[in-house]
Order: sequence, then structure tokens, then C-alpha cells
Amino acid sequence: MNYKQFLAAATCVGAAVTSPAALASTIQATYTSAANFGNEIRDAAWHLAEARRQECAGNLEEALRAYSAALGENPLLPEAWAGQLWMLLELGE
Repeated sequence: MNYKQFLAAATCVGAAVTSPAALASTIQATYTSAANFGNEIRDAAWHLAEARRQECAGNLEEALRAYSAALGENPLLPEAWAGQLWMLLELGE
């Protein structure tokens, strides 16, 4: 990962990170729960984080699916509605 990619990834996760290791740790913390000892919980928050990760990676169709899945778990998430709409616009649908 070069410095430009690192900064783009740090911006996407919205974290103030200072190294690739800190970024990896921040991303990992997003996907795991201490209560489940590392087992992923695929709830609305997980799907929303996955959507953001896919969007940052440029995988807009995958991001759209993840935003839709987040709404399936919790239809009251404004971030998921906004993300879903944005992906539809970006995909020209």
C-alpha cells in the first residue's frame, strides 16, 4: 500500500490513523465484537460498515447490496438510505 492509498483508506473509514497497522486494526474492530470473541455479527451496523468498505474500494454494486442488506436489518437507518440512493445514482440506475 502506498501513501496515497493509505490516506484514501483512512479517509474512507473516517479514522484518525497514523499507520497501515493502525488502519488495519480500525477496520478489524469494525467487523468484530469482543462479546463474540471475533465471530462476526452480521447486523445492520456490520452491513453498513461493509457497504462503506466496498464503496471505498470502488465496488459500487457490492456496496449497493450491502446498503440494501443494512436496510433489511433496520429500515430506519438514514445512512443506509442515503448510501443506497448514492450507489443507484453512481451506477446510473
